[in-house]
Amino acid sequence: MPDLHLFYGTYTHSVDPAGRFVMPKVFRDKLGYTFLITKGLNCLWCLTGDFLETVIAPAMRKLSQNPIRGLFDPDVIRWTRHLFSDMLETRTDNQYRVPLSQEHRRYARISDTVVICGRGLIIELWSPEVLEEHKKAVEEDKDIIASAEALGPLLSRLLDEQTDISGAHLSHAGPQE
Repeated sequence: MPDLHLFYGTYTHSVDPAGRFVMPKVFRDKLGYTFLITKGLNCLWCLTGDFLETVIAPAMRKLSQNPIRGLFDPDVIRWTRHLFSDMLETRTDNQYRVPLSQEHRRYARISDTVVICGRGLIIELWSPEVLEEHKKAVEEDKDIIASAEALGPLLSRLLDEQTDISGAHLSHAGPQE
């Protein structure tokens, strides 16, 4: 039974000249020594191997049931290319530093500071400036309420079906007070 961890909280850390930052302990403990980094939406995503196997792999299996669609559908191509083409397995070193590739730093516009945000089942890595722009663009109360209302029926259906993460154990990683 895989563990799916809930990540929450926001931390800001410096990035050294080699492109490394220290992952907060509260996230490190749940991510494990080895994990995945890929391009997200204006940021980078850190994923556990369990998340990849429990959430992403089943979606890929469903897409492969129609291999022609997987080969030629522009939406499938864009999504899989974005998610997988720059996905890297990485690990913390003995000083708990995480290396970011030059391509990942360029994509997310991360230079000397990174903002590390828990977002449920994944961790996001942001440039402080890009995160601030993002917050200004999307975090009005009315937009958050509209998103919650739009997701309500889907969440209700998933909870009723108990199919999305059945068999997975959820634990959390966030500020410990």
